[in-house]
Amino acid sequence: MTTEQSPLQKVIEKVKKLRALASNNQNENEVKAATEAANRLFQDHRLSEAMLEASGAISNDPFLRKAIYTAQNRSSWKEKIIMGLCDQYGACFYYRQTQAEYTDEYQEALEYYNSAPPNIRKNLTPPEDGRLLEYIVCARESDFAIIEYMFNFLTEEGYRLSKMRNVGGGVAFGKSYLEGFGDGVYQQLHELQKAAKEAQNAANSTAMVLLSNRKKEAQEHLRKVEKIHVGKGYSLGGANSNMDARSQGVLDGRRVSVKPQQ
Repeated sequence: MTTEQSPLQKVIEKVKKLRALASNNQNENEVKAATEAANRLFQDHRLSEAMLEASGAISNDPFLRKAIYTAQNRSSWKEKIIMGLCDQYGACFYYRQTQAEYTDEYQEALEYYNSAPPNIRKNLTPPEDGRLLEYIVCARESDFAIIEYMFNFLTEEGYRLSKMRNVGGGVAFGKSYLEGFGDGVYQQLHELQKAAKEAQNAANSTAMVLLSNRKKEAQEHLRKVEKIHVGKGYSLGGANSNMDARSQGVLDGRRVSVKPQQ
């Protein structure tokens, strides 16, 4: 027995097909057109749902808190993408550490590390205690699905382009490139959000107002219901960047399509 897809799931399936066409095409203009058409599907879906909500035909979907990315340490380039997507799609995020796992292996490694003479310890790496860092997004359920899809798409694109651009540059090039890529994507998303606010003011649309208020509602939800106060993320890297790699990353991040088709 097959479960009927929700309207958003149908949109995501269409987006996946458009992305697949774009990734298999060598014509840059056609790739851009297919990607922008996919972004337009997301925008149209959110606006149509907001119009139904404004008219009272449907109720707004509930908030959820869900991990969008988990790692051992913070990732500044991915953090910038998460920030931009949350701004664009009316959400907020924070990060938390999972509980440490003090296994027997960890205790033995820690004991060895602490008992090692200073001249040996300086060449050792402290053992990991199993704690992980989770980036948690708070958003309406439908908005989270879009944010998660876009995050996966943009990070995969960052890795793909980094590998393509990195010819003999090594790890340093890759890290610097990705820092720049995250900056470029964030700049694009920030500009889109600014344009959306201007369009909202000009149109005086109830549905657009509902969408623009979602970020504040998500922050208020965390403060009142979850007792969490959300701050701003910030850049962690850049002091020792390969500036050529970083600049190329910014250019590519600004080129990767996050804008809807006009």
